[in-house]
Amino acid sequence: MKKALKIVGIVLLLFIAALVILPFALKGKITQIVKKEANKNLNAVLDFDDVGISLIRNFPNLSVKINALSIIGIAPFEGDTLAYMDDMALTVDVMSAIRGDQIEILTIDLHRPVINVKVLEDGSANYDIAKASAEEEDLRAETSDAEGINLNIKGYSVSDGRVVYDDVPLGFYILLDGLNHSGNGNFAEDVFTLRTQSSIRSVDVVYDGVKYLRRAKADLKADLAMDFEQFKFTFMENELDVNALELGFDGWLAMPGDDIDMDITFKSLKSDLVTILSLVPADFAEDLEGVDAAGTVSLTGFVKGGYNENSMPGYGIDLLAENGRVQYPDLPRSIENINISASIKSPEGDDLDLLTVDVAKFYMEIGKTRQHKNTVDAELYLRNPMSDPKIKTRVDADMDLGSFRDVIPMDEDMSIAGLFSAHFALDGALSDIENQRFDRFTAKGNAQLTQMSYSDDDLSVKISEALADFTPQRLNLSKLKLNYDDINMSFDGYVDNYVAYALTDTTLHGVFNFTADRIDANKYMVPSEGAADAEEDTEEYELTAFEVPANLDVTLKATVGEVLYEDIILKNVKGEVDIREQTASLRNLDFQTLGGRIVMNGYYRTVNPEQPEVSFTYDMQSIDLKAAAEAFSSVEKMAPIAKQASGSISSRLEINTLLDAKLDPVYETMQGSGNLRSANLVLEGGDFLQKLASTLKSPQLKRQEIRDLNVSFVIADGRVTTSPFDVRINNMRANISGYSTFDQKIDYMMRMKVPRSELGSDFNKMAENLLGQANALFGGSMSLGETINVDVQIHGDLMSPSVSPNFAGSEGASDVKETVKAAAKEKVEEVIDDTREKARAEARERADKVLSDAQRQADRIRKEASDAAEAVRKEGERAAQRIMDEAGSNPIARAAARTAADQARQEANRRADQLEKEAERRANDIMTKARSESDRIIGEAE
Repeated sequence: MKKALKIVGIVLLLFIAALVILPFALKGKITQIVKKEANKNLNAVLDFDDVGISLIRNFPNLSVKINALSIIGIAPFEGDTLAYMDDMALTVDVMSAIRGDQIEILTIDLHRPVINVKVLEDGSANYDIAKASAEEEDLRAETSDAEGINLNIKGYSVSDGRVVYDDVPLGFYILLDGLNHSGNGNFAEDVFTLRTQSSIRSVDVVYDGVKYLRRAKADLKADLAMDFEQFKFTFMENELDVNALELGFDGWLAMPGDDIDMDITFKSLKSDLVTILSLVPADFAEDLEGVDAAGTVSLTGFVKGGYNENSMPGYGIDLLAENGRVQYPDLPRSIENINISASIKSPEGDDLDLLTVDVAKFYMEIGKTRQHKNTVDAELYLRNPMSDPKIKTRVDADMDLGSFRDVIPMDEDMSIAGLFSAHFALDGALSDIENQRFDRFTAKGNAQLTQMSYSDDDLSVKISEALADFTPQRLNLSKLKLNYDDINMSFDGYVDNYVAYALTDTTLHGVFNFTADRIDANKYMVPSEGAADAEEDTEEYELTAFEVPANLDVTLKATVGEVLYEDIILKNVKGEVDIREQTASLRNLDFQTLGGRIVMNGYYRTVNPEQPEVSFTYDMQSIDLKAAAEAFSSVEKMAPIAKQASGSISSRLEINTLLDAKLDPVYETMQGSGNLRSANLVLEGGDFLQKLASTLKSPQLKRQEIRDLNVSFVIADGRVTTSPFDVRINNMRANISGYSTFDQKIDYMMRMKVPRSELGSDFNKMAENLLGQANALFGGSMSLGETINVDVQIHGDLMSPSVSPNFAGSEGASDVKETVKAAAKEKVEEVIDDTREKARAEARERADKVLSDAQRQADRIRKEASDAAEAVRKEGERAAQRIMDEAGSNPIARAAARTAADQARQEANRRADQLEKEAERRANDIMTKARSESDRIIGEAE
């Protein structure tokens, strides 16, 4: 007996020792296997801090706890965390771990997991981390004999999890916070029941900028019959609670092949009206806690059919609410007699032309009293939405907006008032309007708003009167008078295809007139980065690029008394804006500013919204140059000397350039030409005038009065090149030519005829010495004339230019002897001939440059138009292909889609041809002007 006890004791000690020692023996092996196998098969980095192993916790199975588990992405998600959890607890079959050939995992528990799923604009997703199939084949070949992991899960759980799904292309965002989920079932069996329980502390759902759920609570109990042999999953007893909405659902989902088949029905389990309020998007509804709601409601629906890349299952939803009543706490009036009957059905999801919308009843009284009718009564029917939409709708509404504060909770800083009424009806098919069978389409009634006002912390608007009426041909905005942000405005006009625009993806056509008294444009500029914390009076603003809508064909005729832009005041502003084909065109925009008048034409185009194109011409008359240079940075860049000038100018400029994201010109793409005229300008100050006066020893040159200025210039290749022009400066004559660049470099030549009286004594002394040397050389007795020829080169950096004068002879010389040697005379004639030939050569060179610059500009315009046209044609082809793809295999749908696809191609080709024709016209105009300028330059030299 003692011997037996001794043996048992020894075995027990060995067993306990094994329980303690074995986990440490297996720890390294399991860690190595998990990391190796995971990272072999992932385009991401899986890591964890430590692995804890115990045989005691889940004896006789092995407990494995992986701490600080993370999955970090690689490009284009370098450094982004796809998943992190405090720990993952696994229950492992101990014998499989000892054998080491295949580890069998029985349970998985995740503690505080954080999952961040991101889909970028280009469609790439951070969860797509499994290596490609070819790589998987290679891995299988390399690791056919390696250790593996087998999931034989009987139970799993998630505690206090957080899941974020952010799909940028879809505009869809969902946040699940405080997620707790558990499930149990024998996954080793082909057929078993999976029982799950889920709760979520907070759910946020945002789609297309609208927040549909905000901090909603959700619970789900779902039991599923799992049949892995047929890959079919049947819903048994299931219940989903979202806030006050409780849904039960039944049916099944199967995946026998690549397609997903389903037949699922759902219905509301509660008949309280508050369940409808739970469906109202969070952006439009306050907290429902404490709301007194009565009435009955029924919500049912189905999803039935197959799902794959080319088809969607059919679906339907029915909503019925009767005798509803809603009253918010602490408010004196309620919403009464809520009666809604609505049905949306699409029996075949891939054929949207079978979609039907029936809202037979939509009625409610919002705080109705004897004084305030406050009733909405409407109906809506829609058929054939894809092929030939047929609509029937009626709206009758009368509202006193000011009484809403007694019915609906509002912020204390919010104020609303006014009377709104709408009584209109539409009935007919879109084809009747398109074929001008207006007698078959009913459109009558109007909508009116009077004495409306609204204000809050950010907005203040008053509408004294607004009236719109409906006809089959047009929706007429008879009048709209409003005050927005202290701007008195009025609109009137019409849109002539409002039904097609509302029902189909078509372009809206319209004409509107707009008047305003005064607009302060500075209020609507976007604050520049870093200015958010600045004081209001020192805040910096900058414009940002915006995209012109592609589905608008609208003309806006505007008259504005005064516009304030930065420190510039534009008065008596008149003009038209045409918006079509992603282009906003200015037509005869006429205004007074900076002491003169400006007329502008041009366009802003966003075919490429990342780099808009702008082209415009302006004609300025009698503009204060100094004020213009201070107001517009582009004036200083194109005419740097303007900062030192005073006086008025007239100018004409034609220019084309690309813009960056801040609407600043991309100067290397800028092309154009123009002229600058002034009867009298005064230049004073500036570094180069100081240097010129100092070099010529003539203080008078610090202030220059320029008369009869007439300058022509060409903009190309990042520079403004000035053609040679004559000008009078003080008592001097000069011929000036050269260029300045947009990176503040200049190179100008001033050929001056300077009276000796304007030059300093030191300069005159130097000139007399040089002339004495010439007399000694030629044996003559020449003397200085009254006018000295000086060539002055001004070059280098704009802020600190170099001034290099060159003495070039004199005019009006006296006491020149007849005995000047013939050789000297011949020499002078040779110099004159050489000078003339040099001038001709320089003129030909300048003329050739004008032509070559113009040719480059014309070629660039043609190339950009060709590229843009090709992009439009390709987009049209893609749109056509999308239409055909969406039609699926249904022959009727494909026949209808084929017509729509051809229209998309034709519209794209029309737009592309228009772009190329417009570019060819502009290119020809540029070459015509360049040839004229070239002929003028050569003619002047001859």
